[in-house]
Amino acid sequence: MGRERPGTRTPPGTQPVDCDKESRFYMRLDTVRDGLHSLPITRAWQEVGDRVDAAFFYTNKMYLIKGEQVYIYLVDSNFTLIGGRPQSLKSELGIEGPVDAAFHCFNDHLVHIIQGNRMRDINLIATPRFIMKDRTLPLSDIDAGLCDSDGVKLFKGSDYYHFRNVELLARAKIAPEPKKITSAMLGCED
Repeated sequence: MGRERPGTRTPPGTQPVDCDKESRFYMRLDTVRDGLHSLPITRAWQEVGDRVDAAFFYTNKMYLIKGEQVYIYLVDSNFTLIGGRPQSLKSELGIEGPVDAAFHCFNDHLVHIIQGNRMRDINLIATPRFIMKDRTLPLSDIDAGLCDSDGVKLFKGSDYYHFRNVELLARAKIAPEPKKITSAMLGCED
């Protein structure tokens, strides 16, 4: 039609966007109110690149952690990067990297950050933010974490570990038996 589509402009020397090709890449979001949704990874997140260490959703913001930086996007405003640039992990969350996984539970003002075999609970309403609890976990090298109505799931490779809640995870001395991740449990079609 001769009109530029939002989010399709590319800098010189980069591959142009194929506007007719549907993206097959998705990122899971815990939207709290409506359960889990998959949203396409949009061009708005292009500054993050193709690898994110951890991600979590809190209020109307998506936090993407990559290295020592946190990219914070307003979800309600077409994924606008707050401040126009990433924030440091230390200034935004009060920790230093690397971060393996992060998750936030419904009706809670904490983000649970997993680093190695440690889980650090960070108060998201405090200014400045700080670690409220620092606990040893029975697992390490976690790829992702999820908190939903069924409890907490920690994903590692093609397996996941289920805990009924964050406190049981924090008090666990040994890991439960791993379960296999299925496409159905992630809401994907085969």
